[in-house]
Amino acid sequence: MTLGFPFTIAESGLSVRSKTLKSQIKMLLSCRRGTRLHDPNYGFNELDLEQELLQDFSPERTLFVIMLQEQFARYIPEVIITDVQFETPTGEYLVVNLFYADVNSQKDVVVWQPNIRLT
Repeated sequence: MTLGFPFTIAESGLSVRSKTLKSQIKMLLSCRRGTRLHDPNYGFNELDLEQELLQDFSPERTLFVIMLQEQFARYIPEVIITDVQFETPTGEYLVVNLFYADVNSQKDVVVWQPNIRLT
């Protein structure tokens, strides 16, 4: 049996979560909240992403960043979000650049494009 991203198969034959932080972050961001039977709070709703996120000091942007921090504190505590940038390169789709550091002070960025159109 082959099990793809982001899981691996342990010696016991059970699936285990990926060892790389980047793949854990991408999984958390791409999972829709409510789809996991035993943990319905895992993930994000695309409906949480709105046009107002593009404004620098909007309440929606602040709430979204707080929600990101809460999700990471709960599910990937070894990651610290250092910055979140929102872009619309095409004007239609939102791109989120998530800058983070791990407990070893290694810095990286995850580029996430939610599957929504801005209206």
